[in-house]
Amino acid sequence: MAQPLADQDLGSAGRGALVYTPRELAKLLRTDTRHLAALRRRGDGPAYLQLTRSITRYLADDVADWLARDPVRQPVDALDS
Repeated sequence: MAQPLADQDLGSAGRGALVYTPRELAKLLRTDTRHLAALRRRGDGPAYLQLTRSITRYLADDVADWLARDPVRQPVDALDS
């Protein structure tokens, strides 16, 4: 059974890894790399490092900070029910 994301150790990928590839982060967040790319384009995602044109990395601390400050948002329709 998968753990809730908040209960997972964000530094556990690869035993103490402090940096995630987009693929690793997408797996952790249970999404895909296209969604992460869209977040980067909109400026809505976690801070990232653009090492080269094709190499993007995320620091675990930045991901944790982003998750802590970006609460779950409910659709407006759900608030009316």
